Amino acid sequence: MRPLIELFDWTRASESDFAALNAFSNRMRAEATPEYPPLTLQETQAQFQNIPDFVEIRMWLIWNETHDQIVGLCSCNILNADHNQHLAQLGLEILPEARRQGLGSALLTKAVAMTEETGRRLLIAQTQSNVPAGEEFMQRIGAEVGLKMGSNQLEIDTLDRALLIRWLAKGDTLSETFEFGLWEGAYPEEDLETIATMHEVMNTTPLDDLEIEDMRWTPEQLRQMEAYFMQQGMERWTQYARHKASGKIAGYTEMFWKSTKPEYLNQGDTGVFPEFRGHGIGRYLKAKMMELMLERKPQAKFVRTGNAYSNAPMLKINEEMGFKPFRSTITWQIPLDKAKAYLSERH
Repeated sequence: MRPLIELFDWTRASESDFAALNAFSNRMRAEATPEYPPLTLQETQAQFQNIPDFVEIRMWLIWNETHDQIVGLCSCNILNADHNQHLAQLGLEILPEARRQGLGSALLTKAVAMTEETGRRLLIAQTQSNVPAGEEFMQRIGAEVGLKMGSNQLEIDTLDRALLIRWLAKGDTLSETFEFGLWEGAYPEEDLETIATMHEVMNTTPLDDLEIEDMRWTPEQLRQMEAYFMQQGMERWTQYARHKASGKIAGYTEMFWKSTKPEYLNQGDTGVFPEFRGHGIGRYLKAKMMELMLERKPQAKFVRTGNAYSNAPMLKINEEMGFKPFRSTITWQIPLDKAKAYLSERH
């Protein structure tokens, strides 16, 4: 029997449609991140609110024969921006009991069609080490490894407080040249242009074999992304260093969390521009963030972060702080012609 695939229109979806999507998402979530609590129906619905204007998303669902359970999902996203116009991002999930029945290939057909229709030539997708079925599927379709990353975790109880104090003491020397500050929540309007430029420091991090162009964000795009994540209950701190003489942002680090998961915090981007490296700014910023977390988030038990295995400087800082390997992820790239060839052979 051919699978029943439907394009998901979240603007017209019923409460029962969202309930089925919520149940499916929590099944997949329990496999990939079993330590996290299930998503509420409201959290699932919030993922489809305030989607940035420059992001185009299509999602397809595979239902069972009685149309009361989702067994597979595929999303394909593209950025309508002035960079990376060759890329589309693929997300593909199948319930464990429904795998190896051709459903993944059926969904891939939809993503490939959208990729070709929008003039893109490369799909990127991500898999996790604790869900080996994802890596197996990527290998079958001819995907190429682009970037290997480790997800590292710090248990707060093991944090070396003496190390923190030593790193914070560096601030006395750094404060002669740099001004340090904290942005809580939404970025301040008066600094938005500067902050858009600040994010470009992440273009200096290793990408290994990923065929990705430098990312450049406009102030309006940053605001739209903020609204999207805050709609889902995400909160953020940003610690930054500003070079006093030039007024340039020298580096920054960010921490994210949700009130529904108070025990887990995520260490986001940390970057220092090349011309300001070698002064210990990265260590100081991360120490300031940990100090703030200890003061404001006593319920926190874990901090997680991701690092490319090739990013030796940041890995060294995290290892010194006590981060330990937790999981690994692979970002794959699938040339459109390879995906089409695979589907042609399947057909």
